[in-house]
Amino acid sequence: MLELLQAFSSRCSQIEEAIRLGDDRRVATLDGGFELLVEVIVDHHAANLMEVYMQLQFVGYLLQQDAGDAASVSHHSTRLISLLERCFGALPRADVALPRELPLPAPKAYVTNVDNGNFLNSAILETFPDRVAVLTRDYRYLYSNPGD
Repeated sequence: MLELLQAFSSRCSQIEEAIRLGDDRRVATLDGGFELLVEVIVDHHAANLMEVYMQLQFVGYLLQQDAGDAASVSHHSTRLISLLERCFGALPRADVALPRELPLPAPKAYVTNVDNGNFLNSAILETFPDRVAVLTRDYRYLYSNPGD
């Protein structure tokens, strides 16, 4: 997979160089095999998760480069969908159990004087020009500075 991506990068560099030199014939020659190389990269059957990631990054790069061209974006999004379906399946399988919900722990009970006066100092809070309210984790009112 890495070799394919390096070939793509090399081809892009060659095309950019030919464009810079104004060599239209070379640009046309290099551009002719460009789409085939993209297809080979996307159609490559990944051997591991890293290769899947590389393919997804590659299609994301294509989408980003052609963001101004609606037809190209549509074409690349079709590639992305086919890649995702090939790697992860078209539909969720019925025999695969849904992830179970993990129970959230109940909020801890309010413990008075947790900060020992070092964190929520009323003298400091009262100097703020804006209205300040302090609530506990279980949404109980703890403090508010005097209103204007």
